[in-house]
Amino acid sequence: MPSVQGSLPGDQAAPTTVSAHVGQLVVLTVSAPQPDSVTIAGLDLYHAADPSTPAKFSLVPARSGRFPVRLVSNGRVLGVLVVHRPAP
Repeated sequence: MPSVQGSLPGDQAAPTTVSAHVGQLVVLTVSAPQPDSVTIAGLDLYHAADPSTPAKFSLVPARSGRFPVRLVSNGRVLGVLVVHRPAP
């Protein structure tokens, strides 16, 4: 199964959706408009980010669900990681 690459810019107006399957490698790059921390809610993942150094997440989700990607300082949702059950 190929990996999923996603980029979530911190300056976009609407959240982006990144879709993957359970067990699939997901690589997300998330920028922030100012120094902040980025979290993937429900997966307990955090990384620092700023305009010149994006947060980089590399994960293999073990369960399906919708996981918002947020800025910690203000809770703004930059995107959503949607993890589907494994393909048959």
